[in-house]
Amino acid sequence: MQGINKEQLSTLTKSLLGGISPLMVIPRAPADLKIVQEQDLLSQIANITNTETACKARDLFHSSKNVYDFNTYLFWLSELINILLRGTSPDEAFAIVRNSIDKKYQEPIAIFKDYL
Repeated sequence: MQGINKEQLSTLTKSLLGGISPLMVIPRAPADLKIVQEQDLLSQIANITNTETACKARDLFHSSKNVYDFNTYLFWLSELINILLRGTSPDEAFAIVRNSIDKKYQEPIAIFKDYL
C-alpha cells in the first residue's frame, strides 16, 4: 500500500463508499448538530424576512445572553419562525417572543414577591 498516492487513495475511498466523502461518514458531535440546527433556523428566518432579522434574532435570543440553555434558544427561534410564517411583522414577532420569554422566566419571581 505504500505505492498508493493520495489521488489513488481518494479514488479507492470514493468507490468503496459510493462517492460519499470520508468526512461524511464520521458522525458529528451533538454540539455540532445543534450548531447546524441553529444555522438552519436562522436561514429560515432570513428566507422569510431578511438576513438582518436573522442576525437580530440571534443577538436577542441567544442563550449566552439569556437565562435559558441552547436547546431552549433553538425552541424560541422555532417559535419566532412560526409567528413570522403567519405574516406577523418582524418587530411584532420579536415582541411576542420576548413577552413569552419574560412571562416564562419572570413568573416565578412574581409569585415569590407575593410571599414577601
